[in-house]
Amino acid sequence: MDGKQAGARPIWAAPAATGADEASLVSLARVDPAALSGAELIDAITASEKALSWLGGMQMRLMAAFAEPFKAGDPTRLAARLAKKHCTTGDDDPDQVEHFVPAAAASLAAAEIAAALRIRTSPPATGSAKPTP
Repeated sequence: MDGKQAGARPIWAAPAATGADEASLVSLARVDPAALSGAELIDAITASEKALSWLGGMQMRLMAAFAEPFKAGDPTRLAARLAKKHCTTGDDDPDQVEHFVPAAAASLAAAEIAAALRIRTSPPATGSAKPTP
């Protein structure tokens, strides 16, 4: 998308009809909605929806990459605890531990992402906990 038409307005029909790209994301970041006509607003809304979908997909790919073993930390200790908890023998046999490494890595990644985004992963203890603003 070249991003401009007469009067320095973005051409919204093209990004609305195609997928999101760098140019459409930049145009959306800079748009003045009050300056758009009704048809341009519909096209810009469509382009923004495609941009949100693209960003959501990218975020999922980034999170999946972070959940790979050893990206968010060493999952071995957690995998051993999971093996002890879930295996019928109740031990941390290396073959069983290896089976739990992907789940442990995903758990570590989820905790790191939640901490970075300041998402509470469990409810506060009842009684003494004060709500955070």
